[in-house]
Amino acid sequence: MMVDNRAAFERFVEIFYTQKRVREAFDFLVDGDYRQHNPTIPDGPEAHPCSKPHVLDHMF
Repeated sequence: MMVDNRAAFERFVEIFYTQKRVREAFDFLVDGDYRQHNPTIPDGPEAHPCSKPHVLDHMF
């Protein structure tokens, strides 16, 4: 299990930070039943700021 977690994290880092494909990295790692901890944002991956193209354009 630890190896799988490490491999998933390394893949996420490669996609998110190195390739700057934020949405793809978020889709890779975040499950469909994502629970948002910010009470002003609904649950689910589509509600997360990383899923909004206009946000992604300004992240890097």
